[in-house]
Amino acid sequence: MTQLAELAGTDRFSAVRLVVYVTDMYRYRPLCNQAQTELWGNDPNRQPPRSIIEVQRLNDDDIVEVEGTFLVA
Repeated sequence: MTQLAELAGTDRFSAVRLVVYVTDMYRYRPLCNQAQTELWGNDPNRQPPRSIIEVQRLNDDDIVEVEGTFLVA
């Protein structure tokens, strides 16, 4: 996520929304929470809004897929 944001000329703190798709909410939500804390810290005011959606299957049998929207000035 950080590298993609930088390639677009911005940084991860310019994220305005995240949508996370998981194949098992109970199993992978803690992983998503940990990753978000590692990227944006514990302060909820610095974390972008996030939706987590459980789906039956993802591409290539992935377990988590993240869609991020960033502000690029």
